Amino acid sequence: INLLKDAEAENDVPCSHPHRCGGVLSWDLLRRRLPDAAWKACEVKRRRHHAVSGRKEVRKEYEAELRKAKEKWQREKGEGDVADHVEFITSELLFPRCPGCRSNVGDFNGCYAVTCLHCRFGFCGYCLEHCGRDAHQHAGNCPSAIARKYGGGVFPPGGPAAWKEAHRKRLLESIPRRIGHLERGLKMRIIERIKEDVSLWELTEGQLKQ
Repeated sequence: INLLKDAEAENDVPCSHPHRCGGVLSWDLLRRRLPDAAWKACEVKRRRHHAVSGRKEVRKEYEAELRKAKEKWQREKGEGDVADHVEFITSELLFPRCPGCRSNVGDFNGCYAVTCLHCRFGFCGYCLEHCGRDAHQHAGNCPSAIARKYGGGVFPPGGPAAWKEAHRKRLLESIPRRIGHLERGLKMRIIERIKEDVSLWELTEGQLKQ
C-alpha cells in the first residue's frame, strides 16, 4: 500500500489497492501493523501537512482580521478627512480675509476701500489688494475685471454685487483646488456638508461638482 500519498488524511485512509475495494484502514491499525520505518515516514508527512494546514488557517484568520481593521480605519479616516476639509473651507475660505492679519471680513458696508476692524489696515474690496492705511486711491481705480464690470470706483453703481461676485469667483477657484484631487465619494460628502454655507454666496452644489 502506498500510504505516503494518503498520509494527509485526517482519520481513516482509503484502501490504495489498484482495484480499490472501497475499504478503509484506520491509523491505529496501521500503527500496529506497519514496520517502524514505514510508520515513521507516514507520521513525518502527516505532521508536516498538519503544520502547514495550521499555518494556512492562522494566516487566513489574520488576513481576514487585517482586512476588517483596514476597512474600519478607512471609514473612520474618511469621516475625519471630511471634517478636516469642511473645517478648513468654512474657517479659511468661506469669507473674504484681510490680507494683512487674515481675519475674516464678514460685514461689508458698500465702500470698496475696506478697513479691517482688527488690524486697521486698508485693502481693496474688489481684489483684496493690501493698501496700507488707506485703500481709497487703489479701490477708486482698481484695474481688476470685476471692478470694470461693475463700473469701478469706491461706491460702484452695483453696490455690494461686485463684492459678492468677486468672492464667489474666489470660492469657485479655492474650493476645487482644496478638494479636487480627492476620491469622488469623499469629495461628494464634503460638498454635501458645505452646500448650505456656500449658498450664502449664491453658489450651488452643482457648481462645486463641476
